[in-house]
Amino acid sequence: MTMTTIDPTARVEDGAVIGDGTTIGPYCVIGANAVIGEGCTLTSHVTVSGHTKIGAGCTISPFAALGGPPQDLSYK
Repeated sequence: MTMTTIDPTARVEDGAVIGDGTTIGPYCVIGANAVIGEGCTLTSHVTVSGHTKIGAGCTISPFAALGGPPQDLSYK
C-alpha cells in the first residue's frame, strides 16, 4: 500500500473518497461526492465536483474542472 499525499493548500471536503497512492497537488478542490481512484495524480489547481468518479492511475492537468456544469451556457 502506498501513501496518499495531499498538499496543505488543497481543500478536500468530508465525504470525498481518495484512493491509496493518490497525489493531490496545490490548490486542488475536491467535493464531498467525488471518488478518486488509486494512484491518481491531480497536479495543481484541479477542481472535482458533483458526483464524479475518476478511475485508477489517471493524471489530471492544472486548471481542469470536472463534474460541474458545462461552460457553454447554450448546452442543453
